[in-house]
Amino acid sequence: MVVFQVFAVIFCLLCALYVFYYTIFSPFVFSSWVSEIKTAENDEYIFDLAYKLVKSCNNTECVMNRIWYFVTRNISYEKDTFFENYLNLNNSVYQTLGERKGDCENKAILALSLLKSLGADNLYIVVEKDHTCWARKERRDVIRFYNCNLDGEYEYMISVD
Repeated sequence: MVVFQVFAVIFCLLCALYVFYYTIFSPFVFSSWVSEIKTAENDEYIFDLAYKLVKSCNNTECVMNRIWYFVTRNISYEKDTFFENYLNLNNSVYQTLGERKGDCENKAILALSLLKSLGADNLYIVVEKDHTCWARKERRDVIRFYNCNLDGEYEYMISVD
């Protein structure tokens, strides 16, 4: 009986932590991602890198694809540890570029930082159940997703404009 009560208490605590994370902590995490993008978008190094990647492009589609290609080909995937993931550590654009590795959030933040440095707008961080990617609203009724798994649903879409 005591074992069951201990188990029930632990289960309730885990449920409370889950609710806390998704209702209280998640908005803080998302705002820190947007803050990182807004900081990096004004950086000369980020702009120079983005410009070198897209200088021969003559349309938005080319720009988006070149940035997507750079990030997916040059930044290897490395999953965050438990604490890095839940404490929102290691989301620096400069760390991702320097180490040439990161998780899906790092890749999305880097791609959006490069795009914002070039003056792109209508950009979003897309949070799926177990993945983060990015999107650009092309017209009122058309959103193009990049590096997303999209099985038709996402949990959050956060504007970075």
